[in-house]
Amino acid sequence: MPTDLIVLTRRESDNLLLSARLGAHGLRCLSYPCIDTCVVVPHQDTLMELTGGGAIGAIAFPSRGAVEGLYDQPTILAQLPLESEPLLGAVGPATAKVLSARHRAPDIVADPATGAALAEELALRLGGGARVLVPGGDKQRPELPDGLNAAGLIPLTLQVYAHQDPAPEPLPPPPPAVVFCASPSAAQTFLHTNPDLKTCAFVAIGPTTEASLRDLGATRITRAKSTTGEAITEAVLHALS
Repeated sequence: MPTDLIVLTRRESDNLLLSARLGAHGLRCLSYPCIDTCVVVPHQDTLMELTGGGAIGAIAFPSRGAVEGLYDQPTILAQLPLESEPLLGAVGPATAKVLSARHRAPDIVADPATGAALAEELALRLGGGARVLVPGGDKQRPELPDGLNAAGLIPLTLQVYAHQDPAPEPLPPPPPAVVFCASPSAAQTFLHTNPDLKTCAFVAIGPTTEASLRDLGATRITRAKSTTGEAITEAVLHALS
């Protein structure tokens, strides 16, 4: 029989916030970080390549790590040929919140929170041939740059962070009641570490994480309606029922 435990796989600080919210509903949580990142300094030759071809009219942020990786390195921004007020786009409200805190509120928040949706919305706002900076990590998914390409825009991918393996220990039995995953990377780390827990109930933060969980063999998946704390809590309660 599973326990009543809710496993949270975000970074420690994020897990604490969500744990407090879930605890208000009488739920017992375990912080079990399955993702960690570090800033990566782009090679100077890469930055030089981005300076050719004209001004960059927009920046598309696929994740909060992309926001942090770019704005933690102001010297990068100083070298890029950005327009005076480039259009800013974010995949989902969580990324938008970090962007608002680091710089300013984005002009576009993709709904649904996917790279493909952000590419579609940017295409509606930008003319053909516009150059769009896409900062990201070492495991950047193709939906955003591919969508920009398909719309006649020019994606400029730039790695500004990398994933680190937090190397969690396998969970002891019995299995948890619900596992919350907020990214494909967290889902991969959790199930690679705990391959016998594919039959657990999972909550995915969005469609991309849901698809990753299915690819990894999970079958009992509840997708949160949005990335807000309220929506995640609702999804966890639904998964428990």
